[in-house]
Amino acid sequence: MKQRSAHAGHFERDGQAQSQAAGELDNCWGCASASGLQSTRYSLDFRRRPEGRMITNEKLAIADLEARLAKFARVRWFRQRHAGTGLARPMGLMVSGRPKVDVVVPFAGSAAAFDALLGRLDDLRLRDGDTMTVVDNGPPEATQTPRGMSPTQQIVAAPELASSYYARNCGAARGVAEWIVFLDADVTPPVDLLDRYFDPGPSTEVGVLVGTVNDEPLGAASGPVARYLSLTGSMSQANTWSEELSAYAQTANCAVRRSAFIQAGGFRGDVRSGGDGDLCFRLRQAGWRFEQRPGASVVHANRTTLRALVRQRARHGSGATWLARAHPGSVADREGSRLGLAWWSARRLVTAARAALRGEHDDALRAALDPVSSWAFELGRALPNEAARREPASRGTP
Repeated sequence: MKQRSAHAGHFERDGQAQSQAAGELDNCWGCASASGLQSTRYSLDFRRRPEGRMITNEKLAIADLEARLAKFARVRWFRQRHAGTGLARPMGLMVSGRPKVDVVVPFAGSAAAFDALLGRLDDLRLRDGDTMTVVDNGPPEATQTPRGMSPTQQIVAAPELASSYYARNCGAARGVAEWIVFLDADVTPPVDLLDRYFDPGPSTEVGVLVGTVNDEPLGAASGPVARYLSLTGSMSQANTWSEELSAYAQTANCAVRRSAFIQAGGFRGDVRSGGDGDLCFRLRQAGWRFEQRPGASVVHANRTTLRALVRQRARHGSGATWLARAHPGSVADREGSRLGLAWWSARRLVTAARAALRGEHDDALRAALDPVSSWAFELGRALPNEAARREPASRGTP
């Protein structure tokens, strides 16, 4: 057999390397297993051009390699210079394709909500090598049954801890793609969301891509709670991306490089709220960069009842207090006097009454529900942020 040239580049990633990656994912906070990792082998031979023409002269092979490396350097420079601007790349710098992506969606809810989720995810376009994993984090007795899933889509049960971050860890462990896109179960992604995340493509120093979360459009039938949450932009990434040092991406819609995710140890799977901020702070401390992708946007379905609003805000309050303690100085601990909050609440209610008399209904709604939201958040600070552990489902009496 003819001997290969020493200059012919050849790269392999074998089963041993993949097993090591699986072991690292097993060490993630609350990650139950890294099953599903498959041995993959890649080869890259620079003696054959992409269009199939062989390079028979060794000097030409070296020149071809140098030319392609130079082109890669130009592409990387352009990406870094225009990162996050949304500018189109010149034709000479266009890069075909995008990285493979594993989409992970935690879920806990009713059978009807599960069916609705699958319907929304069916529209998301997956390319070769992409996967989608829905992680059922509901109680064992309420685990949903997968229906009509394709070979690239799977349902994973993760009922042991009542934590969406625990569920995300388990879902991430099922994939091997270079990037992981995390979505909440109550968002609707556009068909080309995954493509939008990589236009422009991120540099190698970027560990997190921050997508956009838009509230669902208001309609005539929108209830007061959903309208209030839309008016206040409750789920906007801007709420957690306003200050550079304390900015973090909400897992309602973000992409994390797998190598960065593994290096950080994944999410803290034992908490109910604040896990996205905790992961981002650890990634930033490890030297990873963040880039925004305003074009990678999803639509979020807001809460519709006052009870759901109060529960959500109380959980956020619990997570904010835990995050401030876990990362001192990373986030502002805005805990203040409850007497001051009571005085502010009374003034807001007066403002609501005056706005209603003037016929300014949206202003009245915001002023009336602001105290409810703020008190739920404040009282939630006193609640534990630890995720509840669940007992295995009873098998019943034979």
